[in-house]
Amino acid sequence: RRELLKGVDLEIPAGRCVVISGPYGCGKTTLLGLLLGLHQPSAGRVLLDGRPLQEYDKTSWWQRVGVVHQDAFLLHGTVAENILLGRTGYAQEAVERAAQLVGADAFIASLPEGYETVVGERGLRFSGGQRQLVLWARALLPAPPVLFLDEPATGLDLQAQNQLAEVLRSASAGRTVVVATHQPNWAAWADAAFLLQDGRLGAAR
Repeated sequence: RRELLKGVDLEIPAGRCVVISGPYGCGKTTLLGLLLGLHQPSAGRVLLDGRPLQEYDKTSWWQRVGVVHQDAFLLHGTVAENILLGRTGYAQEAVERAAQLVGADAFIASLPEGYETVVGERGLRFSGGQRQLVLWARALLPAPPVLFLDEPATGLDLQAQNQLAEVLRSASAGRTVVVATHQPNWAAWADAAFLLQDGRLGAAR
């Protein structure tokens, strides 16, 4: 079995935003998976507040994090249903607040039926940037203290990337945020930036 990560030593202080950049296939998604507890390292440990992550109840840990996956897509349903993603107990005001936080409320308001507009299969009626904003609103709906973003600007032009970077800058206030991206320009506004290459992690600046 090929070893994707080699001697990675990373400490992320609470409330900070960290960007991990590197080419496709270098192990960024694997690293996020380790931090999420989706799989265990073959060597070393992943610690949360000084305790091994595997000692925590997975369900309670996952309830504390918001995740935007690289391959996430919109479902055939309304905009509100896509933000909720089956979660119950949230009022319409909470859905709208999550959309406002990421700047999605403006384009949603312009839709024929607002939050009740049917997205269509995989959200192809929306632009790539609009789809990403809905996904970000979905991740932020439960107001998670930790946010993981895997290639959050895939397929977007430079203007849309910059807009999303500004959105994330405001949405990350008070949260611990980890961004994995192959686009090094996202590191400009992070508290810390690292480069993952050939399985090894080093400071990008």
